[in-house]
Amino acid sequence: MRETPLHKVHIRNMYKAADAGATVFPLMPTFYNRPTSLDDLAREFAYRLLAHLGLPQPDAYRWKS
Repeated sequence: MRETPLHKVHIRNMYKAADAGATVFPLMPTFYNRPTSLDDLAREFAYRLLAHLGLPQPDAYRWKS
């Protein structure tokens, strides 16, 4: 099964799950942190997941003003 593009059935099911209280947290790569490997992409997703759960991630990318 392909992950993207999402079609209406995917979106409708995610909407229903969110309405039921689920958190929809799709695996989407970030590029603002300038990853140089697949490990960097996976690590950044893990950091975002940890942050969402309220757990520390001291090595995560931080926005600079």
